[in-house]
Amino acid sequence: MKKVLLVLLVSLGLQTQAQMYVCDLTKVIDVALESNACDSCNLSCYEPYFINLAIPNNLKCLFANNAEQFVGHLSSNLYDKRNPLWTIKQNGEWVIYFHIESWTGPVTDIVIINLRNEYELLANKWLDGLTDFDPDAPNTVSIKVFGFVFNDGVVVDPSFYSTFGNYPIVTDWQLTDESSPWEIVHINNGNTFFPHNYYQIDDFDSLKVIGNDVANYPNATFLPPNWGSYIHPEGVDMFYTKFWHKTTWDAVAQRQYLKIGGVISNYATGETQGGTFAHEMGHCLFHDDIYDNGKYPCANGLPSVMNSGSVIQNGTWVTDFDQVIMRIVWEAQKYRENLTVDMDNDGFCANTDCDDNNPGINPDTLEIPNNGIDEDCDGFDLVLSNQISLNSTASPLFKVVDVLGREANSEKANIPLFFIYENGSVEKRIVIE
Repeated sequence: MKKVLLVLLVSLGLQTQAQMYVCDLTKVIDVALESNACDSCNLSCYEPYFINLAIPNNLKCLFANNAEQFVGHLSSNLYDKRNPLWTIKQNGEWVIYFHIESWTGPVTDIVIINLRNEYELLANKWLDGLTDFDPDAPNTVSIKVFGFVFNDGVVVDPSFYSTFGNYPIVTDWQLTDESSPWEIVHINNGNTFFPHNYYQIDDFDSLKVIGNDVANYPNATFLPPNWGSYIHPEGVDMFYTKFWHKTTWDAVAQRQYLKIGGVISNYATGETQGGTFAHEMGHCLFHDDIYDNGKYPCANGLPSVMNSGSVIQNGTWVTDFDQVIMRIVWEAQKYRENLTVDMDNDGFCANTDCDDNNPGINPDTLEIPNNGIDEDCDGFDLVLSNQISLNSTASPLFKVVDVLGREANSEKANIPLFFIYENGSVEKRIVIE
């Protein structure tokens, strides 16, 4: 009986790509009548974002359809602008400042503490499941506070000053727009003045606060009065998002502000209407209003905190669909390009096609052995040999394992085995009897 050995070589140190998934744009799933556009979808391009999510088969097309709409509507932001998710990845922080435009009763330290804690709780809920998709994604965040702005007429309780008195504090503020009262400069551009146009700048991490903007806001009261020797209690020098409050209904958000006007349910404790808070935080992370039928005609019944009639799912407002969109956003923040496109028209998207500029290379291509090219995008070139004892490395063998990581007999036939050597290299062998 002749034995044939198939060997696949890969260096552990170089194998960093995530698990591959087939993205066949020609594979269209019809879950109902073909005449209904909402019942058909290009599922395979979006199924990679479903990993480790318990999405029922009857909802997969609904998810894929609306995810595709999302990518189309948000492309101008997704790939051109950084949002708080990127700075969370860099340092594990999301720095905010409080702007209290109006409040019922005094603002106490308990109010601020509870709001900050709820902000952190919801932010971490938005991160759930990201590392199941990409181990390089952030999985936790700490909310830090840069400072506080109180409009004229807001009553500030002494307990607030006892707890937060060494933070930057601005009182007697008059404005009700996106302006902030501090002087901000570009770090990488000779500390030139930043004119507070948050819509034009790519990354807020390129900015820092250097002091109070007294010249433009002479009627405001600033603490500290000067920043010459000031040391921030949380060691931050810039904020990312204004956490904005008022008593009348006004719930809206972008990456630079999160306004939940009229959402406080208890002004003595700072308790909020959690669903609205979670929804607006989604906008800070580039999520879109799924309830907009003009943009999302197939979103009826889609479980999402960004949709009408949002529900608690798995103990949180952030649903499986919201996690799918979060994964798309993270991928955009990481690679700064759309990976749900098929550039070479071979039926496979860039998120699974290891060379999307070559139609002859994709996960469905027959591998050509011994040519040094990975045609089928499995991370290996196929090396054929009839030498059972083949060892392409000069390193001693460490151990042999099967696909489940269990130690195995090196002579076991007809199953893939991984020969791991002491120098970190690996040979994948299949001995066929």
